[in-house]
Amino acid sequence: MQILNDYKFIGQGTEEGRHRSGVGLLLGATAQKALEGYNPVSDRIISARFSTLIGCLTVIQVYAPTAESSAEEIDSFYNLLQATVSGSKNTEFFIIMTDFSAKVGADWANASGALGKFGVGDINPAGERLIQFANSNNLVVSNTCFKQVKPNRLWTWESPDGHTHSMIDHILVSHSWKTSITNSQVYPGAD
Repeated sequence: MQILNDYKFIGQGTEEGRHRSGVGLLLGATAQKALEGYNPVSDRIISARFSTLIGCLTVIQVYAPTAESSAEEIDSFYNLLQATVSGSKNTEFFIIMTDFSAKVGADWANASGALGKFGVGDINPAGERLIQFANSNNLVVSNTCFKQVKPNRLWTWESPDGHTHSMIDHILVSHSWKTSITNSQVYPGAD
């Protein structure tokens, strides 16, 4: 845990070798007061529990292995993520913020409720796995649920030539709380 100006940073990562993982949450004053505790599960998963006016909120921040990772590494990650979600089932509201490098596509009709009508592009194998995970945990990919005025609020990755766009970062929420979300969008750029 670190204090940066008035913010508290809670995170987990690795100091050795190539920096291919690491997750964290930056908490403002209100979030700091509401924080009940956090669990740095691994260098790819951290969960935090917050007290809200309507009950408990669990936020899980993840950084999934890339497509170049071994099947064993990807399976291990999903097993650990599932254990983290299963261990937080007494939470009233869930948010899973992800860098899955998963393209969930735009075929909402065949996603069994995991997607909204505003996905982007085609699905890839990582996207299929993410949709399966979302459905098995009664979650919805909220950033596919809202039409955005600016097209660049839909995608989170742009090819070097500027012509190909993909939505690879996602925010998953409890399906039962989907109607409480008023918008979910991307802010392009590091700032």
